[in-house]
Amino acid sequence: FRTAARLRPEYAKAYHALGNMLSSMGQRAAADIPLSLAVRIAPSADYLNSFAANLHMSGRYQSAIAWYGAAIATDQTFAQAYSNCANALQQLGRYPESILLQDYAAALKPGSARYVANRAATKQVAGLYAAALADW
Repeated sequence: FRTAARLRPEYAKAYHALGNMLSSMGQRAAADIPLSLAVRIAPSADYLNSFAANLHMSGRYQSAIAWYGAAIATDQTFAQAYSNCANALQQLGRYPESILLQDYAAALKPGSARYVANRAATKQVAGLYAAALADW
């Protein structure tokens, strides 16, 4: 990835891939740089979501929520960004907002067990056991 980025400095995909690899290796601070470069070069919803996810996994929930919001603003049909943002909100105890965003994600991907399960898990953490059971 670094060679590709050196050969084509404007190639956002190389920075995105490098950042995701570093993040998956637990090198979150190092991943910030290539992910932010990818976003600067090509601010797609996917790249914005990846940058936000790295912040999220680093425990920087407020910043992650803002970047997930940017991903959603870029592509209002990107269910994964809604769900990821909902998970960050859940980490902050903002359950009603989290459930609402999980609802959006589930509505965008009807029949997706992932988003319904995420919503059920949020309801469970919030102590809304009957509602969580209805989703499970």
